Amino acid sequence: MKQRKLRPAPVWVRSLSKVIPRLPAGRYRAIELVTRRPPAPFLMELPNGCSFTCDLRDAIAREVCFTGVYGALETALFKKLLGPGMVFVDVGANWGYFTLLASQLVGNSGRVISLEPDPRPFDLLHANVSRNGLSQVAIRQVAAANHQGVLTLVGYSEEDGNFGTSSIVGHSQSRHFEVPAAPLDSLLRSNDVTLVHLVKIDVEGAEDLVLAGMIEGLMGQLYKCVLLEFHPTLLAARGRDVADAIAPLTENGYRGWYLDHSQQAVRRAAYAREIEIGDCLSPLAVGGSPSRWPHAIFAPSSIDLLAILHRQAIG
Repeated sequence: MKQRKLRPAPVWVRSLSKVIPRLPAGRYRAIELVTRRPPAPFLMELPNGCSFTCDLRDAIAREVCFTGVYGALETALFKKLLGPGMVFVDVGANWGYFTLLASQLVGNSGRVISLEPDPRPFDLLHANVSRNGLSQVAIRQVAAANHQGVLTLVGYSEEDGNFGTSSIVGHSQSRHFEVPAAPLDSLLRSNDVTLVHLVKIDVEGAEDLVLAGMIEGLMGQLYKCVLLEFHPTLLAARGRDVADAIAPLTENGYRGWYLDHSQQAVRRAAYAREIEIGDCLSPLAVGGSPSRWPHAIFAPSSIDLLAILHRQAIG
């Protein structure tokens, strides 16, 4: 796949990326103001040294460009749970923020497997991984699901300002893609993976399908930690809910905690110099969630996750 040649980040972008993270307030208003007329995509660098294709029309790329972080709480979790030699699986990788983050945390002795079915962010993911020479990262243009076959993916609209919203649920006038699908368990077997320290699942309303394709691994506790971003509205459009999605986890001995994703907590985390991530979790209550956009992390009952988060990474 031929990579598109990109210019470096404009001087004004590089300058503001140093100023905006230091603002005590108004950080996101400032980002919105300076990106009203976004330039053509350019090459930007993450704090860990990895470069990425930055398109300021995309909300995630904008946030990473000017603050260095996307999802402060989730980023803090990654830094606690991943270390050299570990294995991370990114389900719904988009252009690869968490893939690039994890690649440096697990190092050359670790492994990262990233799945992204939408061909547009997949091309960006491929370019970002290749450009940074990440031999420990394997990428697959496939949707994790409960069966081997094909799914119809309703692609994101570039006019909406968020390039991470492709879903199996959507409007008929949106762009559609027929994408290959396979259970995560079988994908990992084909890549000779027998242990996953962390899997992140962000699939816009298909959470139940992904977890149904992980049953064998969950039974054997192949997955040490599972980080889930739930989309209750999109699940409901398919006649499902959060309880349906997490059933394979709870039925196989996993305990869950919700991340405090209230507006106040997210803002506090975004402005904090350091985050004590263990203090941002609350035990999962079956039949409910603390927010309209819940994020949760699960681990086998044999793992004292809170103790780990207050100490070091999983060994």
